[in-house]
Amino acid sequence: MDRDSYAKPRFVAPVSGERVPNEVFYATPEAATRVAVVPEDVFYARRQRPPVEVPVAVKAAATPVRFALILFLVGWAGIIFQRGFLQQVVFGAPVFEELAKFGPPLLLVSLLGIRSVWLRLPLALLSGAGFGVFEHYATYAAEDAVMFAERVTFHAVSPALSMLTWGALEDLPDVRARWAATIPATLFHWANNFLAVVLGIGSALAGLDAYAEPVGVAVASVITGTMIGLLLVGLAARRRFEARVRRTLSSAMPRLGLTS
Repeated sequence: MDRDSYAKPRFVAPVSGERVPNEVFYATPEAATRVAVVPEDVFYARRQRPPVEVPVAVKAAATPVRFALILFLVGWAGIIFQRGFLQQVVFGAPVFEELAKFGPPLLLVSLLGIRSVWLRLPLALLSGAGFGVFEHYATYAAEDAVMFAERVTFHAVSPALSMLTWGALEDLPDVRARWAATIPATLFHWANNFLAVVLGIGSALAGLDAYAEPVGVAVASVITGTMIGLLLVGLAARRRFEARVRRTLSSAMPRLGLTS
């Protein structure tokens, strides 16, 4: 039910307790004559109200520690069980890898009560860099030193960007906003992987395989550099960055009722 509906009194049938939706009750003047009703507050004056059902998204994000654990578990579950190369690269990796990388530093930050961004970001950078090293040896051990360095840098910066975004969302009254912490990093990750696939296919079709790797490194470096730039700008103007994050999220999801 949207927030505006709470401005009108709500009614229940006095015998069965069945709720009558406002849009039904107020649809026509005759609707009130067809249903015997009493104000909800009166009906429950001597009865126990049913417990309010809390949505799963709210339960999961209710406490930062629980939220961090869920992000970590969901992220690694997605990485392990995702099937299909294109599905993994274009969808699975941008979504689940960012959750998996952000979970551990968020857990440490929450358990230790760290509020300083200058202490939070190193933890996020270390988590992402560790993931980049793991991914290299697990999947891309044959890549050269340049690609290895670019991979580690990319994976280090993205959870740091998520941590900076988290700072804008963690204290908002609607905890569902916390789910948006990894969205900026996911978008950059998606752009990086999508362009890599397009360049790879395009190079193969054009017979320019020799240029695929250097062009791919250049594109990935531009995306990584853009993330670093955004991170530095966000640190230099944190209040404006956080206000921008809230305004953007509020425009995208007005039901959250966020304010900048």
